Amino acid sequence: MAGAGKRDEHRIRVLSETALFGRLSPDELTPLLERCREVHFEPGDLIFSAGEVSRGLFVVMSGRTRAFRHGSDGREQIIHEDGPAATFPEVAVFDDGPYPSSVVAVEVSELLFLPKNEVRQFCVNHPAAALAALKLLSARLRRTTRMVEGFALRNVSQRIGEYLLNRARELSAGGELPMEFTLAHTNQEIADSVGTVREVVSRSFSKLQQFGWVVKTGRRVCIRNYAALEGYSQGEDSDI
Repeated sequence: MAGAGKRDEHRIRVLSETALFGRLSPDELTPLLERCREVHFEPGDLIFSAGEVSRGLFVVMSGRTRAFRHGSDGREQIIHEDGPAATFPEVAVFDDGPYPSSVVAVEVSELLFLPKNEVRQFCVNHPAAALAALKLLSARLRRTTRMVEGFALRNVSQRIGEYLLNRARELSAGGELPMEFTLAHTNQEIADSVGTVREVVSRSFSKLQQFGWVVKTGRRVCIRNYAALEGYSQGEDSDI
């Protein structure tokens, strides 16, 4: 029983760290414990496929997952990656549509699963969760809009610049941006993120190094000129 109590405490802590349920007290979150179950995935395990009927919401307790789709040419397009305290796929939970993308475990991952109807009823009973869901869905829409704009209006080197800046911001946790860091992805994975092929990613890194803004050795990257890289990634000097 003591082990069960610790598991419940851990589940409550994870739920309270999510954007969807974070505004609620532990007492308000406790009823969800009766409706959720833990699921385990090994690296490479498919959690669900695009087009499948939506069954519910997943909450990442530990590990990392990746959402992706395959284009008409068969290439994989990474939509987003999620770590601890992330929830997905909110859209399919609330609009009654199928899963919009496929999701795979990148690392050994422990997830909480909440049935779709239970999540929706919980939001009806707790307006704070409903408002958080609206805010979260709006953030997803903005992210998708930025992705579409990036593909339409910026070249691959600019998209690579934005990828590097986003990685630096992620590691900074709101503090000073790191001058040097290790990339989390291979060139192929970066290509899947920015909508191109691995060879073009390699050429883009070489281009950024020629500008003197970036130095890359293996997966180790040093950004030497944040301001120039940021301006370029946002479309300034796009003819460079």
